[in-house]
Amino acid sequence: MKKTFFILFFFLGVSHLFSQTGGQHVFQFLNLTNSARVSALGGNTIAVNDNDANMALNNPSLLKKEMNGFLGLNYMNYFAGVNYGYTSFTKHYDSVGTFNAAILYANYGNFEYADEFGIRDGTTFTANDLALVIGYGKTYDSLWTIGANLKLVGSFYETYSSYGAAVDLSATYHNPEKRFTAAFVLKNVGYQFKDYTKNNGQRLPLDGQAGISYRLAHAPLRFSAVASSLQRWDLTYYDEEAEPRIDPLTGEEILEKKPSFIEKTFRHLTFGTEVLLTENFHIRLGYNYRRRQELKLADKLGTTGISWGFGFNIKKFNFAFSRATYHLAGGSNQFTVAFKI
Repeated sequence: MKKTFFILFFFLGVSHLFSQTGGQHVFQFLNLTNSARVSALGGNTIAVNDNDANMALNNPSLLKKEMNGFLGLNYMNYFAGVNYGYTSFTKHYDSVGTFNAAILYANYGNFEYADEFGIRDGTTFTANDLALVIGYGKTYDSLWTIGANLKLVGSFYETYSSYGAAVDLSATYHNPEKRFTAAFVLKNVGYQFKDYTKNNGQRLPLDGQAGISYRLAHAPLRFSAVASSLQRWDLTYYDEEAEPRIDPLTGEEILEKKPSFIEKTFRHLTFGTEVLLTENFHIRLGYNYRRRQELKLADKLGTTGISWGFGFNIKKFNFAFSRATYHLAGGSNQFTVAFKI
């Protein structure tokens, strides 16, 4: 119990030390989902403890000996021609711990040059983000593991570039007898070394997270939940001075309600469910409440914020697919392939 209180105190203390609200953040691509499994479970999963080495980017304390030799390849076809990928390799060393080396990239496509009047000259430029990641996880005792990620980040937009570094700190409690896992992660604690333009530095997307998962004893179901952005309580937007909206059918004024405590709480939460049909085939479903509230249309909700997917294993080969709906305009597909070398 003392260890639990110490770890909680450490993470909450560091989160308070670095937390800042308002302004803009640089290197936002670090928050994109790196694997199809994570995407299917709502885009945010840190407390599912099995042999999935792709989880290391979200929580490095999940790294363990059983992941030794796994190579993971992930690809996401994002919106407007944006492509995002993640590749990692895991290696375990006895008495030292488990390491994970990874590359993240985001390619935003080609853009045409144009002058101030919008006249294009036919030439193009590109925009890319890149991160090199070294992860480390080690067993602390029979129930606790700890871990960290070191990220070296570069951003290249036309002739503008920016560089920085960040670390993730994490701890995981896993009780296999009770089929329960809890995790704490502090992501993207870092600094921007070089600005895009002089004297225009920005903060990194700091994110404090806590998550749990529980597998039922007599049913093939595992439930998970993650609370993110713990360093900032109010994630809602409410403008008391905004002009009132008018219902186009009745002509009556639509009253805007001030966000409640429950609304502010659920903005932090992401829920996921895995149906473990067999040891080698899983179906996944996720719900991201914040994504749904921020991207939905008032008159047509659709499936915004809902994601699903599946995964299967064949000997040393793993495959996963996910479909996440961000808006009525469409969603994103993500693929993951992993195998043991």
